Amino acid sequence: MSYIPTTLLPVDSSPGTSFISNGSIGVWGNSQKYLFLVDDFCTSAAASNLGWGNAVANSGAVSVNVGSGFTDLSTHPGQILLSTGAVSASGAALIRLAASGNDRGPFTAGSGAITAVWDIYVSTLSDGTDTYTLYAGLTSGADFVEPNDGYYFIYSHGVNSGNWQVKTAAGGSRTTGNSTTAVTANTWYRLKIIVNAANTSVSFYVNDVLLTNGTLSATMPTQRFGAAVDIVKSVGTAARTTSVDLFTFYQELTTTR
Repeated sequence: MSYIPTTLLPVDSSPGTSFISNGSIGVWGNSQKYLFLVDDFCTSAAASNLGWGNAVANSGAVSVNVGSGFTDLSTHPGQILLSTGAVSASGAALIRLAASGNDRGPFTAGSGAITAVWDIYVSTLSDGTDTYTLYAGLTSGADFVEPNDGYYFIYSHGVNSGNWQVKTAAGGSRTTGNSTTAVTANTWYRLKIIVNAANTSVSFYVNDVLLTNGTLSATMPTQRFGAAVDIVKSVGTAARTTSVDLFTFYQELTTTR
């Protein structure tokens, strides 16, 4: 359905302001009220547009747009490839919107509704021979372990029967939602997180479908957080990878700055 305004919006007072959608109607995207960040990773540097940090452990690697392992670059332009590597059972790689794992990051909940989206590619599934865990979401905490604060997706073959699992975390305490949506190999996924303005509820979507048990309202984080995708291998020596194509973050501030 197209939105047809019944009255004309007055011109915004900030020169250069763009007309955007807030999810239901069109508004002037004044940066004093709306925070909208996007990174398509069309760059030759892993830091990319938003200044991502990245880290690896043991044989892990972070690659950008070149070499083997990238999938569907013609339809998913700009990618970051995270690989556990093929040498060590504990290989890991991540990108994060924070200076380091213990840096909480730039975002705060409870000051306006948040919508965040990751587009990621799962190539090979975790299994008993080569086991890994994938974390993706809005998070803070040490590198290569489950986040202490935030809202995030988890996948591993031994977690929730290989279906997507979602969690909230506050100070290391966590609430879990076990979905019935299986993760499949060689598949692009759009992972969406919507936090309400008061930070009393969060909903998780896969490919724009709300997950079973995908709305949580406990252990909502009160500390600042960033954003991260993290792949950690615990068993095996074969490399396992995930690609990140797109990240968007939108927040409508309750109080205009």
